[in-house]
Amino acid sequence: MATSSSSLSSSDHNRMRMDPKLYHAAINGEIEVFKSRQSLQLELLLTPERNTVLHIHIITSKMMLMMQPNAREGWTTMRYVKSLINKRKKLLLPQLVLDPRTIPFIEGILNMCPALLTQTNVRGETPLLMAARYGHYHIVESLIKCAKVLLPRQVHDLEVDISVVQNMIRMKNEEEDTALHEAARFGHLEVVRIY
Repeated sequence: MATSSSSLSSSDHNRMRMDPKLYHAAINGEIEVFKSRQSLQLELLLTPERNTVLHIHIITSKMMLMMQPNAREGWTTMRYVKSLINKRKKLLLPQLVLDPRTIPFIEGILNMCPALLTQTNVRGETPLLMAARYGHYHIVESLIKCAKVLLPRQVHDLEVDISVVQNMIRMKNEEEDTALHEAARFGHLEVVRIY
């Protein structure tokens, strides 16, 4: 059944479809693309599922399996592990590392539009809930840190600071799950410990 334009809510008319270039910039964590377009209203820039640029980046964030042979040599990707082990004749332990562009992108976007912290998609999912579901420990930490700094600025009331952040953490999706529920359900204990 088609929806006529007259039956769309006023908020539907105010939403902007996300330009493919901006969508790819969100995936790749290219904060400069958004900073160069200051006139963008990020809270209105949505996909058909009402995902914001922050949702998109979190959904597509990559954890890279990396090896650190020593501090001087830095990080190397797993494809070089076999050759590293053969050359050095020692075992190297892999670690999951978040793409280095992720946290600066999230903090940059939230400095531009703090309202994205609590903005939900069509399923009622906040960026925090999605990060918890996918087990992105560092993203969850960053979102909570940003909430403590940015949300109270919007409220302009120091007594409300703590409750604003707590309300963000307690927000539920359509299934009545919080970010903590999602982290526990998917076995992300490191995320659960943050709460």
